[in-house]
Amino acid sequence: TVVAILTMLIVLGRLPVFPLIASAVTVTFGTLTLITGDPMWVQIKVTIFNALFAIFLFGGLWLGRNFFKYVFGKTFHYTEEGWNKFTKNFAWFFIFTAVANEIVRLSFADFLYYVGDYRLDGINIWILFKVFIIMPISGLFAWWQTRSMQKYRLPDGQASGSAVAAR
Repeated sequence: TVVAILTMLIVLGRLPVFPLIASAVTVTFGTLTLITGDPMWVQIKVTIFNALFAIFLFGGLWLGRNFFKYVFGKTFHYTEEGWNKFTKNFAWFFIFTAVANEIVRLSFADFLYYVGDYRLDGINIWILFKVFIIMPISGLFAWWQTRSMQKYRLPDGQASGSAVAAR
């Protein structure tokens, strides 16, 4: 995480705010996990981060400041309705992943099962859930959202005009 932030500083010449915040949260909760020896800290980081990001996205929509449009608006040109749906869907997806994370974390906290010589406990179940369930679902969701956005795409002439009007 630290190397990635330093690389961004060198390449971009500035510290990008969102990756800096995400990195600080990751390092903080990772450090708490190492100090206490309790993996709960790294597990709840996912819940807290996803819930806060969903609140951030919903708050931006409420205030009329669409985060995704701000970040990707110069690259992708969609209608206002499209940007709002895209952002709202991702906010709900982050709520879903935060809730799912807590369900798995709490449901398997006292779980212990042996598969041969391999010890399968709550933290291992949580890791498997993150790798084999959440990661593929996240990829599929992002792909589906990107495909769904095509119906909100502005024609090239409108896109350049909207970029000028936005300035």
